[in-house]
Amino acid sequence: MRANNGVRHLDAWTGAVLLFGLVAILLLFQDFGVPWDEGIQAEYGERVRRYFSSGFRDRSNEQLADLRFYGPLFELTAAAVTAVLPTELFATRHLLSALTGLFAVLAIVRLGARVSGGLAVPVFATLALALAPRFFGHAFVNSKDVPFAAAFAWAVLAFLAFWSGRPPARRHILGLTLALGVTLAIRPAGILLLAPVFLAIVSYDVVRATRRGAEVGAVLSRSRLAALGLTAIGAWVLMVLPWPWTHANPLLRPLQAVAYGIRFPVSYPVLFAGEVVPSGELPWYYVHSYVGITTPLAVLGLALLGLMKSVGDQKRDPDGRRAGALAGLQAWLLCPLIFAALLRPNTYDGVRHFLFVLPAIALLAGRGAEAILHLRASNTWRMVVGAGLVLVLALPVTDIARLHPYEATYFNHLVSGVEGAHGRYDTDYWVLSYREAMEWVNRRADERNEEVRVLVAANELSRTSANAFAGDRVVLETSFERDVPGRLPERFDFYVGTTRYAMDRNFPDTPIVHTIGRSGAIYAVIRGADEER
Repeated sequence: MRANNGVRHLDAWTGAVLLFGLVAILLLFQDFGVPWDEGIQAEYGERVRRYFSSGFRDRSNEQLADLRFYGPLFELTAAAVTAVLPTELFATRHLLSALTGLFAVLAIVRLGARVSGGLAVPVFATLALALAPRFFGHAFVNSKDVPFAAAFAWAVLAFLAFWSGRPPARRHILGLTLALGVTLAIRPAGILLLAPVFLAIVSYDVVRATRRGAEVGAVLSRSRLAALGLTAIGAWVLMVLPWPWTHANPLLRPLQAVAYGIRFPVSYPVLFAGEVVPSGELPWYYVHSYVGITTPLAVLGLALLGLMKSVGDQKRDPDGRRAGALAGLQAWLLCPLIFAALLRPNTYDGVRHFLFVLPAIALLAGRGAEAILHLRASNTWRMVVGAGLVLVLALPVTDIARLHPYEATYFNHLVSGVEGAHGRYDTDYWVLSYREAMEWVNRRADERNEEVRVLVAANELSRTSANAFAGDRVVLETSFERDVPGRLPERFDFYVGTTRYAMDRNFPDTPIVHTIGRSGAIYAVIRGADEER
């Protein structure tokens, strides 16, 4: 009876998360600007769609920058949806992206139940992830890393279900094939990140069997290995199917894409701790530092406690049925951070490329909160402490509200929030603030009832971030020059400059007439002869 109640409670919580998540998404998805390279990502998806609709003849997707090296599953899905529905391109993409973020949260609910015996971890882990401002903000606009994080979480969950079967059930084989295939179709190098998690789960199972005196063959049985082989083949096929560039060589080209991602050849200037450093030369602790300063402090503290609790549980009960899942959870968090420290990949944009570790942090935070909850058996203690933990984990809602729609610029109190991070770390590195800037320019043009000419600090990729919101009376030109002295040329009425790359400092002799920012941080400035603010 207790087990049935637990399942019902978990299903009820899953339903509540789904309902509230959908409501939040529908209320907010139209509020966001267009990220720096979303225009070219959308174009990639459309070209891939044309490849299939033309009967595999239109191969223009292979000539679009270096995007042929990237799995197009999300971009193709978004292009297919916008081709069928009469909806605005970027709003539709943001809706679909946010839904993948919700899928990540739903995976955490189920994974929480896998690493604990009750409802506490699913509830606390859900709050820790869903209300993390960085994850919240990225969920709406990041078509690369949030879908990957969601698929990664479901792949871990699917592998736990697969590996627990002796032999694996057909539904678990199909589930793992689908989850792994989707993960690789978004980021093929994901197999290098999933492998340590899978190996940790398998290795712990092997060690546990050996300790019990059982044969290793009982764990690594033929049926399991055969099913795993079939899963790998099926996942590879699912990865290749939506990816036109790999169709010419389905075996070699995905490996070439992985190699390209590992040795990414382009280095970008990154503002880190007050210094501008090429992305290929950042210190080994760059990612670790960003995880530390962009995750709510309560979540970090609870995750550290949860990590210690998980290790302690494994020592006290090494044969426990959840010990393998805990080993996988630890590998999920620690292996990518070790990888980043040792190999120092060309990483930039803060924690963006490592968003997939945030679900692991949330799960460990859930474990930490559960440990506090169970310090005493008193029902009164658990009610009071449980309510307090929920309140603490919900506190970032205030940051979400204050920063909206720039939640992705969140920094915690270790650097005095986004105000303290301003000028020391990249904040609005995707120029989402250009939407608000162009809306201001549109209002000025309407007030004047005449055409205005605007120079925007942008390149061909980020031009869309401003152009998508320029009104009919706005004539827009772009320039990616930096350190431009003097005044804005007379043929322009306004200059819009992002604080990224210090492009807000161009034309210092022309006054700033408007700024876009939140909580004391400035994301973009508008310069012009009109000095009204």
